[in-house]
Amino acid sequence: MEQYDIQSELLKNHWNVMGTTYLSAKKKNVDDGNNDAVLEFLHEEWERIYPEFVLNPVKNEVIERFYFAQTKGFEKEKQLNGEVTAFRVYYYLCQYFSLKIEPNVITDYNPENYPQYDIHFSDTNRLLFDLFSELWDEINRDNESDFYSFEEFDLEEFYETEVDLLQLFLAECWNETKAKTHSTAIAILSEATAVGDDYFLDEKRILSDSEAEILNRQ
Repeated sequence: MEQYDIQSELLKNHWNVMGTTYLSAKKKNVDDGNNDAVLEFLHEEWERIYPEFVLNPVKNEVIERFYFAQTKGFEKEKQLNGEVTAFRVYYYLCQYFSLKIEPNVITDYNPENYPQYDIHFSDTNRLLFDLFSELWDEINRDNESDFYSFEEFDLEEFYETEVDLLQLFLAECWNETKAKTHSTAIAILSEATAVGDDYFLDEKRILSDSEAEILNRQ
């Protein structure tokens, strides 16, 4: 690594994750000299690295929470009336990475005792973004005349890929748990601030507005 004159301590500390990406991106930057080509490559690497770096390490905790929900954990712990047949799962990815699971319909609603579980992770999604940002700085240190920081580009595609990967990951965790519990409960995934589409975990697909409205009544 020293032979490449890496200045970023963050990148050095995660060389096992980012080293191959750095070397390939640097070569592409020299060969093509085109920001768009390098960004396209980095997006492909983001899609490759994200599941292993961000999602897989939290799989056991996610499945544990889904198991709790599917085996009447809410009903037992909160002494809810009746059986919960539908759940809402909310995700938040911007400043930090978290999930919230709650029954979709509560008849005896009490804001002070609302049954929900928040799962706060170690913000590895933000760490990965910072690694890509510092990688970009490293490979462009000699291009100061036309240098743009990573954050100056339109990175919507990176976020959209992050959401797509999270949706599929949570759907697989939910259904893997259902295969063990034989639960008939369903789960709808939504962004915590109501940005984007509702996603049906049981069928691994985005819901239409009319479908979401019907399922939300369950």
